[in-house]
Amino acid sequence: MDDYLHPEGAIAVDGYGQQLLDFVGPIILEKFEDSFPSERHIAAALTKDDIVGELEFNQVDIAGRITRRVFLHNSTTHALQEDGCKKARDIAEKLLRMSKRLRAVAGPPFLEKQAFYWARDTYRGTTSSSLSSHLERSLSEAVKQQTIWFPLAGLEVETGFKLGPVHIKPVTADFFDQRIKLYAQRNPQKAADIEQSFNEMRREIQGTAAVVVTMEAEPAHAEAKGLELADAAAAILRIFSSASLTPWHSCACAVRGSEHLPRFTAIRASEDLEVFNWQDGIRDQGRYVWWRMSSIEAEAHFNAGLASAGELIADDGLDDFAHRLRSSCLTYARGLATADLNDRIVQTLSALEALLLKDSSESIQQNLGERMAFLIAKEPEKRLEVVRILKDAYRMRSQYVHHLVPTADAQALEEFVFAAHMTFRTALRNLGKVSSQRSFVEALDRMKFGG
Repeated sequence: MDDYLHPEGAIAVDGYGQQLLDFVGPIILEKFEDSFPSERHIAAALTKDDIVGELEFNQVDIAGRITRRVFLHNSTTHALQEDGCKKARDIAEKLLRMSKRLRAVAGPPFLEKQAFYWARDTYRGTTSSSLSSHLERSLSEAVKQQTIWFPLAGLEVETGFKLGPVHIKPVTADFFDQRIKLYAQRNPQKAADIEQSFNEMRREIQGTAAVVVTMEAEPAHAEAKGLELADAAAAILRIFSSASLTPWHSCACAVRGSEHLPRFTAIRASEDLEVFNWQDGIRDQGRYVWWRMSSIEAEAHFNAGLASAGELIADDGLDDFAHRLRSSCLTYARGLATADLNDRIVQTLSALEALLLKDSSESIQQNLGERMAFLIAKEPEKRLEVVRILKDAYRMRSQYVHHLVPTADAQALEEFVFAAHMTFRTALRNLGKVSSQRSFVEALDRMKFGG
């Protein structure tokens, strides 16, 4: 694997591969029977014509780890057994430690699967190549530039823009029209089916915004890393939404399918069959902000710090302060997405503590309140007010966490949410001005004593 491993590394990998073969052999599968017949609707039935390539069957443990990779050989059932699956995971981890370049383009699932494919084919006698050669070939075939769109729930943008390492783009009608036209021209006999399939997708996401990620990698790794970036991008955007200013709204902006939108289904059905009414809905729908970001609003957010905040989307190459601020912002943004006010208080206080406390030995309320005060207020009276607001927030959190008393102090909630918003927006403006979280905190402490 000249491109990804030194020759010594390839030799080591080939040795690991020979050890892997010790865990391949015939098995007897236990018969599984359902405890009762299911009434679930069967939407489709697969035929042989629908199956491309060899079927894969894996067994997993309670933690989701693969414990058997099953395959057929000479019409009997064989498998890479549990210890072999552990060995494949170990091989993948060693490979990734050996090569920084490999870490950028492939993940453990791909490498584990390729180690299994090599062991299976070697066991069958259909390949004579070494494991390192197999990996080199499979990587050269799989690693390509990938562009992945992650549609966002709860956000529409007028025009696209770059945000750190990703782009935020609108999913337009043209996005679907171009693809319908191209694929129908290539397969005119299926033109109607192609248009129907794309129109079903169109109804779901046309008009929404999407996080667009481009990277060179094998597809599964690009999807996994891209999803991490898309989640972080959505979180950064939530900090700039109107929902961050008030406790009475939540921001639904998130990768589609992972948004915090509690739904319900209600069916009114009478015993005499005369009444049947189906209703789907969102619980407490008025809480959730559907964000339509115009080009003018996007420019205003960029001028107010969104451009620099975008640099926190990827965790690579950040200094200590940026790394700590990124982690705190992602925690804070989780609270902005939830409808539960108590959870929002807990998440927001956790984020503030991570940002503004030196370590766990500090007095939390005093130091946190004073540092917030000197960060976001100038007049002594305003600073004392911020300290009081933070104490009220801890009082509300304590009532909920320790006594299960729901939060009910509307004014205190509003004041705390706004103070937290200003704290994070001000901290974001300090990106590039300080390099460590400790120096940031110590600068605030010097302000307290007139330094």
